[in-house]
Amino acid sequence: MAKCQTNTYGHDAVMMHRCLGGLSPSYLSDKFSARATIHNRQTRYRNSLNIPYNRITAVQRAFCYRGVKIWNNLSKDLREITNTIAFKRHLIKELTCDMN
Repeated sequence: MAKCQTNTYGHDAVMMHRCLGGLSPSYLSDKFSARATIHNRQTRYRNSLNIPYNRITAVQRAFCYRGVKIWNNLSKDLREITNTIAFKRHLIKELTCDMN
């Protein structure tokens, strides 16, 4: 990933952490739902967020779509961190390891 893509990825990941942790306005956090709330099947992805279905590329660039994709791609250990500062620290470590 290029540096500007990494910065955007990091900012979106932190904003998703805030949205899911209740640290963002409700108009943002209400856009996200877990797959477990959509259906009752026991799948390995039930703790992931539901990806909104869109065929239009412009909609796929929106934060509510991009953020879900980023959040679901994070490691389980990283998603379970509750402190925002610790989340940022571990995210930076994970991103720098991926770049090397």
